[in-house]
Amino acid sequence: MANITEIIEESSVQLEIVEIGGGQIEVIEGSSTLIEIVETTLDSNDLNIDTQTNTLVVESTPDNVNINISTDPSSIVETTITNNVIEITEDQVQINNITQSFATQSIIYNITQSIAPSGSSNQLSDSQLSSFLSLIFNNATISLSVSPLTFEKNNPTTVTYTYSVILGDEVLSNATFNSIDITSTPNNNQSFSIINSTSKTYNTTYNSGTTDSLTRTSTALNPQYYGISNQTSMDNTTYGAVNSFLSKIIQSGGLISQIVSPNNQYVYFLITNGDATITDGNGFNNTNDFSKTTITTTYANGNTQTLYQYRTINTKTLTNFTYNII
Repeated sequence: MANITEIIEESSVQLEIVEIGGGQIEVIEGSSTLIEIVETTLDSNDLNIDTQTNTLVVESTPDNVNINISTDPSSIVETTITNNVIEITEDQVQINNITQSFATQSIIYNITQSIAPSGSSNQLSDSQLSSFLSLIFNNATISLSVSPLTFEKNNPTTVTYTYSVILGDEVLSNATFNSIDITSTPNNNQSFSIINSTSKTYNTTYNSGTTDSLTRTSTALNPQYYGISNQTSMDNTTYGAVNSFLSKIIQSGGLISQIVSPNNQYVYFLITNGDATITDGNGFNNTNDFSKTTITTTYANGNTQTLYQYRTINTKTLTNFTYNII
């Protein structure tokens, strides 16, 4: 092997020199190092540069390793760089040589693909890029719920809103509920006493610049009534009185059904639909057996409520008879 007259190592690292076959020098170290090798004489008996390849391999974690080689006479130094490395960090992904950038959640990822004509099998499609990104970045998700979803209008009711955020890879910068800052407690619940339909909004903002928002509503519904009574009308009755005479139902619409056994009594429906159809249990139309008038009664808080009163024109004596209204 050629005589090595000087090796200068400028930092304290592990230095290993191994001669393998035709003269391979391997240097293994763990930090940035400057290595200088000065070769002044060559012995063709030891190193035949015409027929052998002498390889200097540096395995190093950092990128800034400098190697200076001086020979006399001058030699040709050939380098071959391969890029078969996929490097994944939070900021970028490198696959081979050419860089393609896209942004999501304001975090920039650099996707590197092989140099190839458009449409080549070496190119990743947009959907593949999105799928690849989803593997390395988890978006935040928020939730907002309210209970109960519906309640009786003008009857004070406590409703509870529950909100939360799962950050994933995001960092929360701001959160508000009902326009009030809740950044310090983004997972919580709040209760309110309400008499009308009420909506609340939960907003979140992240360091990436993206935002999420959800709105939930607890809906106030008019009370409606059905049943049998000796009363000739429910007009101008109070909330307490109408609730003592008839049964109350809270629903947004749809069918109201009752099975009654009146004994010389009137059958009633007090509803919000002014164009209803009434049938019996067999589906026969009984609408003409009922009169329709507009009446006023009161809500639980004393406010006036207007309803359509459907009452049998005559008193009825029946057993387990079904009436449906819709």
